Amino acid sequence: MKSISAVVFFLILSNGASSQDWQLKKESDGIRAYMAPSENRSVKTYKIETTVNGTMDCIYATLTDYDHYTDMYKQMSEFRILSKSDSLMLSYTVISMPWPFDDRDVLTEVRTEKSDSKITLNSTLSRTNAVPVSSKLVRITDYDETYTIEKTGETQNKVTLIGHADIGGSIPDWVQNLFIIDSPMSLMKQIKEKCEK
Repeated sequence: MKSISAVVFFLILSNGASSQDWQLKKESDGIRAYMAPSENRSVKTYKIETTVNGTMDCIYATLTDYDHYTDMYKQMSEFRILSKSDSLMLSYTVISMPWPFDDRDVLTEVRTEKSDSKITLNSTLSRTNAVPVSSKLVRITDYDETYTIEKTGETQNKVTLIGHADIGGSIPDWVQNLFIIDSPMSLMKQIKEKCEK
């Protein structure tokens, strides 16, 4: 079975938690995971960050390696690009849940902004009905994330993910953490392993 972080999202997230609200929840291999209360939401905001001694191009290429998303994200069982331009992508994701929970699916829009020193991948919930709701899946209706790659040296970059995801239903913390901590930390580790060679 496999998890989401499939893809990547909006700066309104930073309004949900000020810097002093962040609490360190997990740290491994130079990757840190934090959580903080979300404004006007029952779910918490999460932040995953690390420093990568590799090029911005390599980090971006790894984050957007859509052909291998189901390998890169632990609980992601299906990922499809429905439409794509230089700056906007509409995608559909199915997330395998551990028994006895129903699998989830989500439609997202990913907007990309680039400069010489910074790249952002802003992923928000799509309100389209490009893929009809299935009776076999629970459609996620509250989700957004932002990946930021910031140049801090010639071949050094800070990578930060800030987001929130309410996967619906009465879900225990350990299942929720698959999505908001474990899966993105795993991706960050893969980025470091690939780009720090």
